[in-house]
Amino acid sequence: MKRVLVIFFMLFLITPFLCKAYEIKSEYDILTEEASGNHDAINTEDFRFEKSPINKLGRGLGNLATCWGEVIAEFFRASKEKDPAVGAGIGVVYGGYLGLYRGATALYDVATFPFPPYDKPPMLPEYAFQRIDKEADSFHARNKLFGE
Repeated sequence: MKRVLVIFFMLFLITPFLCKAYEIKSEYDILTEEASGNHDAINTEDFRFEKSPINKLGRGLGNLATCWGEVIAEFFRASKEKDPAVGAGIGVVYGGYLGLYRGATALYDVATFPFPPYDKPPMLPEYAFQRIDKEADSFHARNKLFGE
């Protein structure tokens, strides 16, 4: 079973290269270009991490590991808008829902990482920790402003 999983994973890793096969020129074109001295250089700017399957896989694994952070972010958001006691109740409930949703989108990213699109996250912000940072910073800024 492990061998099958390893082979399956390796196939997924080489899928992007196989998808580029349609861009490969025929042998005649290559020989003609070599004879004329006209070579196409590989442009490294075409290879972007944001547009790669590795980005989608990393986003999925990262969000799967940190989906629980939605509870913390929602606590900060609700506490900032209302009251810390209300924020604790609403934050746990709504944050739990958002955490489950982020976990589901993370599983989707992991399951479909070999297939495009690679740069369109199913949930914004792209990573859970970005939302935690934003909500925590705005919560602390409000508390400093109002002296709470």
